[in-house]
Amino acid sequence: MKRTLCILTIAAFIGLCLPAQSAAQSRFTLRLTGGLNMLDGGDLNSGAEGWFDLYQIVAQALGNSTSGDFSAAKLGLNLGGDFIFKFNESLGLGIGAGFLSASKESVMTFSTPFSRGDINHQVEASAIPLRLGFFYFLPVGPTMNVVFNAGLGYYLAEAKYAATATSGGISLTDKIDASGGGLGFHGGLGLEIALMTNLGILVDLSGRFASFAGFEGEQLNQSGIIMSGSGKLYATDINSGLGAYRLLVVRSTSPSGSDVVSSAEAKVSFSGFSLTAGFFFRF
Repeated sequence: MKRTLCILTIAAFIGLCLPAQSAAQSRFTLRLTGGLNMLDGGDLNSGAEGWFDLYQIVAQALGNSTSGDFSAAKLGLNLGGDFIFKFNESLGLGIGAGFLSASKESVMTFSTPFSRGDINHQVEASAIPLRLGFFYFLPVGPTMNVVFNAGLGYYLAEAKYAATATSGGISLTDKIDASGGGLGFHGGLGLEIALMTNLGILVDLSGRFASFAGFEGEQLNQSGIIMSGSGKLYATDINSGLGAYRLLVVRSTSPSGSDVVSSAEAKVSFSGFSLTAGFFFRF
């Protein structure tokens, strides 16, 4: 019995010390990544730009000179993790989650010979994607794999816009806060470099298509330019005496009226690209 235990102990020790053997038996991989994100924004950006233009038109109609340009929310962060079960050395199935965002601030200044103020416009899109996908590992060296992945995910998303006007010590905020969700598709190409048997670094370039409507929330307008409301998020094209523009509005029903050219549920687009880096752990 003692001899058998001794042999088993030695065999187990040798098995742990052999990287090739250990790597071959690794069925699970955990990947943790973070980096830069770029997304389109869709109606969130175009509708926010319409608000920027409207505030500018109103300020000029009141005798103000204005300056400043609108910048869309395109860039932000992408953080995430994937847990992968490998069927064999080449193919695996992964489940994962992450956080991606983009935000941007634009400032418009308005002034007369007697007063001055500014309007701070803030646009933000964020989502938590819950992903399911396949991974294909292609060895290109003893410690390197090229990794292809593709799959789908459900995005828990938020869309926010706020315009804060400040002048003469008075501050008024108009804001929209809406949330929604929808399906998206993703794919990517990456490189894994093993630093030791069960630990390594990776870099990924990934793309995704995720654009959906159905956002619901609230709109608060302290300025009185347009009424507050709650319900669904709409992208509404308006042509009035002040000009033509697209606005984001939250209403219980689709906006209508003589100055409304068209109105539809706003589509917020998270389609875009991400460049991330991180670590992987095999076990």
